[in-house]
Amino acid sequence: MFTGVRGKLKLLCTVLLVSCAVEGLTLMIPLFSQFVIDTVLQNSDMGSLTFMIALFLCIVVIRSILSWSRSWIIASTKYAIGLHWSEGVFTKLISLPVAFFEKRTLGEMASRIQSLEEIKEAFTARTIGAILDLVLIVFIAALMFAYSSLIAVVVLLLAGGKLCYF
Repeated sequence: MFTGVRGKLKLLCTVLLVSCAVEGLTLMIPLFSQFVIDTVLQNSDMGSLTFMIALFLCIVVIRSILSWSRSWIIASTKYAIGLHWSEGVFTKLISLPVAFFEKRTLGEMASRIQSLEEIKEAFTARTIGAILDLVLIVFIAALMFAYSSLIAVVVLLLAGGKLCYF
């Protein structure tokens, strides 16, 4: 069953890399805004402002394209894995003896087959989402420490307290 997943490992790594690029571009937007407000607008440099607006639009367009690509790769990977796993289940089912089906109800069989969808969803979307969330937390924590260590510690303690409480 997991042999089909091994074949998709390259696609999953691609999703992870594209997702990191999307998150990196997303984190650049506030830094970009800070630079424009603190430097370009204070100096009233209209030439630099025009360049920065064009650069900002390029960042937004690239981020949108990468985000769409990530969604497409995730959807196609989920489909391919699901198809492979469904094929494996069907092959296994038709090789079982008739006595196996006589002992079980149709609802029980349907429930077992449906659980495959939950496993596929957990493997693809949820696992990738959890890894991306972890990477994003590390990047944001590093960015917070770069701005102010005291504020970063307070925020992380409050977030940790909320996680422990809830």
